[in-house]
Amino acid sequence: MSSKPNRQRIEHIELVFEIYSHIPTQRKVTVSEIHERLASTGIKRSKRTVQRCLNILTDYLDIEKDDRTLPYSYHRRPQPGVFMGPKESVLLEFAFESLKAALPESYLPSMQGAFAPFLLMDHNQGPRIDIRYTLINQKENYDEALFDKLCLAIYYQREIRLHLNSEQTLQYVCPLGLVLESEALQLIYQFESHVCAIPLNQIQDIYISTFGFTYPKGFSLSEVITPKREPTLIAKCSNNHTRNDHEKY
Repeated sequence: MSSKPNRQRIEHIELVFEIYSHIPTQRKVTVSEIHERLASTGIKRSKRTVQRCLNILTDYLDIEKDDRTLPYSYHRRPQPGVFMGPKESVLLEFAFESLKAALPESYLPSMQGAFAPFLLMDHNQGPRIDIRYTLINQKENYDEALFDKLCLAIYYQREIRLHLNSEQTLQYVCPLGLVLESEALQLIYQFESHVCAIPLNQIQDIYISTFGFTYPKGFSLSEVITPKREPTLIAKCSNNHTRNDHEKY
């Protein structure tokens, strides 16, 4: 008989991932800043606990510690720059400007951090690409910390637990990717054999589990039918989340 997961250990790993989501690339943050951010989201932990988690992150992930002055500060290690030709540079600028046009302003610092090693244009001139979307007149705004955690779960293929604005909790969710459709970002996820979609603005919080998942073979995001196209999908998917056991988390 397999033993139950150690709840305290799982909560500690969840906290490490949560702290990771609050560390930026473009600037540095201190233990106190992270401690305040956690408190603002309802996570009450001591600064000493936050420091221990940061030590783990600097040992095993892409987090760098600046110990030249007090208080110590932390940031994500930037990726090394690569050489690209004119065509590749213009295509990347197309991608960057497209994201700027499609996503909320609050995401701009994260996008700049992601594209900084690749966009090597002269900072004295403006963008050389102008995107003019006709559909996206009023972009939805999303919680940046929630989006960070979602990106983390998608990237590392970790099961998550979703807490919705409707007070419903969705367990054992496998995040497969994101779809931008009709002015809204939607999370595409798998639960058992069902592939479902939910707008990000309906998600209140996300908890990342310690359990990974295997991406479904042959799956394509482009083939997913979202609630925008078939509203009955929301009820169908919600009714499938019937298990109440919490041991996995």
